Amino acid sequence: MRRELKFTLYENEYGAFLCWLNHCLLSFGNNYPDRVVNSIYLDTFDNRCFEDNISGVSKRSKVRIRWYDNFGDNQDLRFEVKNRSNSFGWKILEKVSSTGLSDISSRIAINKLISGLRGQLSPTAQRYLDVFCNPTLHVEYKRQYFESQCGSIRLTVDRSQKFRSLEAGYYPIPSKLANQIVIEIKVEKEVDNVWLAEILTDFPFRRTRNSKYVNGRASYLF
Repeated sequence: MRRELKFTLYENEYGAFLCWLNHCLLSFGNNYPDRVVNSIYLDTFDNRCFEDNISGVSKRSKVRIRWYDNFGDNQDLRFEVKNRSNSFGWKILEKVSSTGLSDISSRIAINKLISGLRGQLSPTAQRYLDVFCNPTLHVEYKRQYFESQCGSIRLTVDRSQKFRSLEAGYYPIPSKLANQIVIEIKVEKEVDNVWLAEILTDFPFRRTRNSKYVNGRASYLF
């Protein structure tokens, strides 16, 4: 279990973030190559995940199928259940395969993908898929990875967000968030709160709530 702190900024503010990163006492370094992250979000037919997030329900779950970079035959995928309780989060994560599909640019193909996952999942993950079985949104963005020298704090930077609605087909969604940057600081539970607060005192941006899933769906629901 870990704490997750989110911050949002825009491209014209990125220089201020880099200045903080380069001078931070935690001595962050790149610990992984940049990647393009893709996620298909699954919800109930009455939109439980979406509604819980909008309402600020403290204990909630989010279910998605994730892969990195381009989709291809026998793609390595991850079935993820992201659970949250207040500011703490933890995941159920299982590695699966696209089972021969080379393209998912249609609702029919995505339904085939989901059907092919069932036999690869544990009973626990299958129970989540039984409930959260409605594919609603495809989210894509570029991610940079950083880790503190002490290894207890990780930081990700997400840029160039794209959304596609899956509810009636596979349609790009015009969004004002293409220039938004999401920074997430992920802190192991045992890290002292006072020490962390002192380290982040001069962080140039205010903490915010942010959900790419909610942002993407809100772009066409409202």
